[in-house]
Amino acid sequence: MRVVAWNCRGAGSPLIIPQLKEVIRLHFPEVVFLSETKNQKRVIDSIMKQIRFDHNVVVELIGRAGGLAMMWKKEVKVLQLHTSECSIKLKVYDEEVKEEWWCIGVYASTDDATRRKANLVDIHFEGNPWTWSNQWENEGEIKQRLNRCLSSTGWFQTFGDAICKHVENEASDHSMLVLSTIPAQKKMKIRFVFDQVWAQSQEAEGVVRKAWAEP
Repeated sequence: MRVVAWNCRGAGSPLIIPQLKEVIRLHFPEVVFLSETKNQKRVIDSIMKQIRFDHNVVVELIGRAGGLAMMWKKEVKVLQLHTSECSIKLKVYDEEVKEEWWCIGVYASTDDATRRKANLVDIHFEGNPWTWSNQWENEGEIKQRLNRCLSSTGWFQTFGDAICKHVENEASDHSMLVLSTIPAQKKMKIRFVFDQVWAQSQEAEGVVRKAWAEP
């Protein structure tokens, strides 16, 4: 199973849909968890339809802050569902391993002591060693790993090869997390698309040169 978790910093941004569609095209998640949606259920319902997911559950924002949403495809067998102010919990039946487990989206403490007290395993990640940046330049820049995929020790015994990918995006200062429980079972299909009109544009070459010159 593949799960995307993302602190999107406001689900109403015009960049949210394109960024979600891109990560879905590349990684084929069956579940998407959004935190800090800062929007009501009608907005989440609209997002769900546009990314072609089938079901969702929403924790409404408090005032103008917070808000959680979990969306999943009809193929996901959800056995139980629980919500709180800071979490959404789905108990799923995983067809790949023929077992039940809890998929829990949490927007809460990142404190190491809190995590150790709950006896959780930090799942191996790929990508940048940070998931958040204040996006300042030079000396004022701060980068931290605020977002994580964690599991119980029992879950990790079943999914020991699980990988969490850190995916940068333009819509939020938080990276997307893409959890693959059994990454070797399904290869990612990536298509290369080129429109001949681009080659006829006088600006295209300049855009490409500028992009490749950046680190």
